[in-house]
Amino acid sequence: CPAGNDDYLSFQANGFEAKFSLDGLGFEYCHVSDANATILLSNLCPNLFRAGTDNDGVKQLGDQSNDPSKPLGRWLSLGLDSLEMKDVTVEVTSQKLLLYEYDSDVYYPTVVRKAIIVGVPGTVYDGVSLAENVKPQAKEVALGRFEQRITMLNDGSIHVDCKLELNESLRDLPRVGMQMQLQNTMEEAIFFANGPHENYPDRCYSAHSGIHEETVPECPDTYVVPQEQGNRTGLRWL
Repeated sequence: CPAGNDDYLSFQANGFEAKFSLDGLGFEYCHVSDANATILLSNLCPNLFRAGTDNDGVKQLGDQSNDPSKPLGRWLSLGLDSLEMKDVTVEVTSQKLLLYEYDSDVYYPTVVRKAIIVGVPGTVYDGVSLAENVKPQAKEVALGRFEQRITMLNDGSIHVDCKLELNESLRDLPRVGMQMQLQNTMEEAIFFANGPHENYPDRCYSAHSGIHEETVPECPDTYVVPQEQGNRTGLRWL
C-alpha cells in the first residue's frame, strides 16, 4: 500500500514499512507498530573498499604510494574509501518477482533508484604513512553507475536487486558489494554459505556449504591488524 507526500514515499505490508526519500537514497525499514524498532540504520549503498592489510601497503612508507605491488595508495587516490552518489533519480513502479509459483501474475510495488558513483579522495588515516601522502584532490573521481530496485512483498519483507557498472579503467578493486548497518540488538545470524567458520577464496576447503547459525558473541575477535574478519565465501542469503 503506497503512501507518502512530496518528500517521501512509503510501502506498508504485514506490519512493516519501507520509506523512501524521493530526492536521494534515503531509506528506512521498520515495524509500523514501533517507531523505534528500525531494522536498518543506514542506506543500502555501494561499497568498493575494505580496511587495508599489510600486503596492501599499511606498513609501507609514504614514498611508496605509487608502488604497483602495494595498491592501497591507488585505492585512496581514487577515493574508494569515501563514496558519494550523484545525480540520483527515483522512480516508482511495480514488477513481477517469481519467488513462488503463485507469484506468476502478481505485481509488487517497487522503487528504482539510479545514481552516478564518485570517489572523494583525501581522507587521512592517522598512523598510515602511505595514506597521509595521498594528496587530496579538488576533483571527484567518476567510478561508475549504480542501480537499485527495492520491492516490498505481501509478508512485509523486502527484495533488493543492485547493479553496479564500474569503469573499465579500474584495474583492481579491494571489494565490490553493498553495505548496511543493522540494529545492535540483533545478535543471531542464520546464513546459507560456506562455513560454519570464517573462510576465504584461498582458504575455504575446510568450510562446507550449508545453512549455518551463530550469534554475534561467537564471531572472532578483532584482529591486531586489519583482515577480512568473519568472511564467508559462497554466500547465498543471510
